[in-house]
Amino acid sequence: MLSITELHGGHVWNVVPDKASFQGTVRYFHKSDGELVEKRFKQQVQSIAAGYGITTDIDWDDFQNPLVSDMELSKIVADNVRDYAQLEPIHPSMAGEDFCDFMPVTMPVFAFIGSNGEKGCPDWHSPHFVGLDESLQAGVEFYANAALTVLNELS
Repeated sequence: MLSITELHGGHVWNVVPDKASFQGTVRYFHKSDGELVEKRFKQQVQSIAAGYGITTDIDWDDFQNPLVSDMELSKIVADNVRDYAQLEPIHPSMAGEDFCDFMPVTMPVFAFIGSNGEKGCPDWHSPHFVGLDESLQAGVEFYANAALTVLNELS
């Protein structure tokens, strides 16, 4: 998924700017998909620029790998969650997360903790998002119980 999230160009409405720039993110489930998106994105941008006789400078930072939880450890943690919270079905997510940097040295388990259970409620990147105070207890319980469960499982 490619999202352009920031655009800059010019200072007034009636003058074509000499420079323009944009930034965004690319989310993917497999590293090879990210490599393909980068290749095709650069081809498209350079082809469009060539058609207008202008130049481009593309700065592509591929600093994050997809986060994939350890399936066995995730199941163990999920089984324990049922004792104190409602467990929702797990769906793949395009969430970007630095937690993936721990993957080479540990078995990751990533979880979303709901903070507003209303249907159609705004997502966490929305300016209308409301995190409910009641969700803090569920978060604390999850992290404490998950840590104890993992420590017991690995010892």
